[in-house]
Amino acid sequence: MGLVEDLREQQEEVDLRLAKALRDAGRSPLGMPSSLDTFKAWLSQAGLCLVTKSNGAS
Repeated sequence: MGLVEDLREQQEEVDLRLAKALRDAGRSPLGMPSSLDTFKAWLSQAGLCLVTKSNGAS
């Protein structure tokens, strides 16, 4: 498998996990998270995390 195909698969996996986290947030009786900690917890449950881009990354 080439690098491009591998990156596409990784992006699709991230997209699926993020969509799940957002669906879960939408189903919450509290609605969207009111704090970053809550949002990070929902992402963590979906196997995702927040990271910062390095300078020069686009």
